[in-house]
Amino acid sequence: MKEIKFLIVIGILMLISCEEQPKEWVYKEDIMLEGISPIGMLATGADLWLSDVDNNRLVKIKMTGKILQEIKGLIRPMHIDGDGESIYIPQFGADNIVRWNKDGTGFSTISIGDSLDAPGAVSLGPGMIAVADFFNHRVLVNAQEKFFVIGKEGHDNSSLYYPTDIEITDQKIYIADAYNNRVQIYDLQGNYSHTIGWQEGIKVASGVEVSDKHVFITDFHGSRLLIYDLTGKLLQIFTEHLISRSLRSI
Repeated sequence: MKEIKFLIVIGILMLISCEEQPKEWVYKEDIMLEGISPIGMLATGADLWLSDVDNNRLVKIKMTGKILQEIKGLIRPMHIDGDGESIYIPQFGADNIVRWNKDGTGFSTISIGDSLDAPGAVSLGPGMIAVADFFNHRVLVNAQEKFFVIGKEGHDNSSLYYPTDIEITDQKIYIADAYNNRVQIYDLQGNYSHTIGWQEGIKVASGVEVSDKHVFITDFHGSRLLIYDLTGKLLQIFTEHLISRSLRSI
């Protein structure tokens, strides 16, 4: 239950960020789940899709925690994304990305442009799709039929070390560079821009979310949510009710 609480509290904070811009973020509530081990999350209106990694499925829940729908038969689904018609699912245990179509036509495999080794996240942007290629220490981007790679294994600026999450905006690509303890930011052509989070002693930068005014970074082992403005200025470190879990399950 502690594992569930960590993700859901963060999810509520991020959903609030789309509606309000408070001076300081405050704890709102827990959504208690039964038998779900969530990793990724996708908001669809008033409901949430969660990737239930230990049970190899996606579940759609109400904000009360009630399960509305299941997508079964997956192999360790991770950080998901969607476009309103489909959900894009990285299968960490199958080394591929699948698309589940809401029209009932089922699954289809998405070609990115190169082979994957344990994809940890997928993100959709303007005419592009990006995948965090965890064990290859890189992000693969397919942008309007143009393919390019961001990063290589390393610890200097623009290098990656086990990337776990991605967020694409209309101008930037944000990458949770997990075991370099930071978020790296690139333009939409894959050129390195700057880094945030490294000064705050992040232990594992496991997730990133971007609103129109804020960047949110989850520090898994640090049990924290760090909130920045879009320039990279730290605004708040949120710790209330957050309990981390190990990434060993990945």
